[in-house]
Amino acid sequence: MIRRRTSKSISRKDKEQGFSILQNPRYPYNFILVPNLAMLGMESIALSRAGRTDYFGYAWLMRYRLMAAYGAAVPDDRLGLAINSAYGRS
Repeated sequence: MIRRRTSKSISRKDKEQGFSILQNPRYPYNFILVPNLAMLGMESIALSRAGRTDYFGYAWLMRYRLMAAYGAAVPDDRLGLAINSAYGRS
């Protein structure tokens, strides 16, 4: 029997902040920050407007989720933050 794993929201769905954090079902130490608002992607003009949600800053702050899943502190120089361009999205 093949089990299909699904990503699960990790308790950070907040309309005020405008994003959810998902744990990648295939890679337990990969987390994905997803805007709750429809936008074109990192190319969206909305990301440069005053008062916009700082998705990049929140993504970096959420590294504590990785450390909780890993069970130990992870030095900042061992972490990565990837941003998919329009050509790298599925």
